[in-house]
Amino acid sequence: MAELASQIQSFFLTLVLGLITGVIFHYYQLFIRQARVGRYILYLMDLFLWLLIIALVFWAMVGINQGEVRFYVLLALLMGILLYFRVLSARFNDYLSGTASRNIRALAFGGRQLKQAGSIIKSAMRKAMPRRTPPPPPPPDPE
Repeated sequence: MAELASQIQSFFLTLVLGLITGVIFHYYQLFIRQARVGRYILYLMDLFLWLLIIALVFWAMVGINQGEVRFYVLLALLMGILLYFRVLSARFNDYLSGTASRNIRALAFGGRQLKQAGSIIKSAMRKAMPRRTPPPPPPPDPE
């Protein structure tokens, strides 16, 4: 009986992990749509997202059931993602969209500040560095 309770607990915890994964995917989709990033940046962000999701699922699976991957665990993960997108995503859409737009504005502000700091440092370096002057002309040949 304890084994069955453990499996049921693993199932529901993995279902919650699926819900969390669904929230992350939903936020990412909204962020990408609003940020209108370029193609190569999108590739890097996709790679980062998948590394994050893989690390999250791995860490959670080790904590939930010592890393045992069984069919019902994968089913619960998939069910959690589908449950989020079918039932809960409409309720979270406004909140996640607002969060994404605030994060985009914060990143844009940070980028502008870094660009401004870089230009200040560049101009300070130009002022601090000695100007290259052409070498003096060679002395006239004594004849």
